[in-house]
Amino acid sequence: MTEELRPVLLWFSRHFNPQRFFILLGLVLFLVAWNRGIALLYGMVSLLMAILVVSYLFPRFNVRKLRVALPTRLQCHAGEMLDIDLQLFSRTPCQHIRVSAENLFPADAHHRPAFTPYVNGEASASLALMCSRRGDYILDRLLASSDFPFGIHTARLNIDCSPCRLLVYPKTFAIHELPGFNSHAHSFLGQRIINQPHSDEEYAGVREYRHGDNLKHIHWGASARHQELIVREFESYDQPAMLIILNCNQQDEYGEAPDSCFEYSIEIAASLMLFASRHGIAVELFAESKQGFHLSLAPGENVTEYHLGQFAQMKADGERDYWQHAAAICRRYHHIDTIITFSTQQPGHASLPGDKSHIDIRFDRDSFETRSLNTSPAKSLMSGNRVTYTVRWGDPLERLFNESQ
Repeated sequence: MTEELRPVLLWFSRHFNPQRFFILLGLVLFLVAWNRGIALLYGMVSLLMAILVVSYLFPRFNVRKLRVALPTRLQCHAGEMLDIDLQLFSRTPCQHIRVSAENLFPADAHHRPAFTPYVNGEASASLALMCSRRGDYILDRLLASSDFPFGIHTARLNIDCSPCRLLVYPKTFAIHELPGFNSHAHSFLGQRIINQPHSDEEYAGVREYRHGDNLKHIHWGASARHQELIVREFESYDQPAMLIILNCNQQDEYGEAPDSCFEYSIEIAASLMLFASRHGIAVELFAESKQGFHLSLAPGENVTEYHLGQFAQMKADGERDYWQHAAAICRRYHHIDTIITFSTQQPGHASLPGDKSHIDIRFDRDSFETRSLNTSPAKSLMSGNRVTYTVRWGDPLERLFNESQ
């Protein structure tokens, strides 16, 4: 019986609300009063109409003078709930105010609206957003609503706010061991260009200053000539290093965010940098998008909010052929012996030097296009000096990198 009534109940809940109920009730009472000539019913109809008019007009006046201030900058990791402290202002008293980001924040998977029972001058409230997707966002508009005083009608108003930059960092996972790199021995030894000289390093030249460089190694003479900061570089021969080359070519992007090949690449690359930071491994990372990114990590350097913020801004909007770009980067950083690449196909003939240790992250294109989940355990494949990780849509990445060795 319940299943038979379900379609009727769904239709009723979809098409019947308090406003329509009061309108229908008022119409019935008016017809009865008109037919019977009962003055009391006319009075009830007038009362219902007055309630409806107040219910429609008062909430609009309740929110029209409301203003909201946001923090200027916020950050969180994808998949986390972010609490945003709001400051609400109104020159006239406002009651029962809700503020949300409904349909105004693209990465919001689920949110909890901010609520304050009364605003007279200034009040504070907390808005919770579930940031489901990595990215660099500007939140400058919120939705304010109120159903005061009777809860019959809800007035909604989009409010322009002070812009808030919201950086959603990528998800990361723990990598305990990587072929060629572990906490006990380093079998892939590479040379490393850094700007922190030690006894076993030689002067290699100068370059432009990058965020995180040691200010002690600024070359002031060259900086004065070029009108920009220039730092000295030193070449290390005893530190392990990895060269990470992200694939930002838009033609190699399959699937939809947050479960696309590129989003998986970002999550893996960020996790590799965290692994390198823990194990004293130097990193050079390149992302050939329209904006272009180059991240460096010295041995023992921590992954900072700067690095994570750069990951948040990366996009798969590049046009250059990935393998040509990878080959050019390898020639430039020929002293680094371990290369990490991301692709949906095998390297072409113009690819990478054969004497390099190669960690090849290979994406199963069909699984990302069809969003088909494969229940068989994913494994890595080692052939000579190359290790291939095949990544399928829905694969648990932590298990792939830690249990498939």
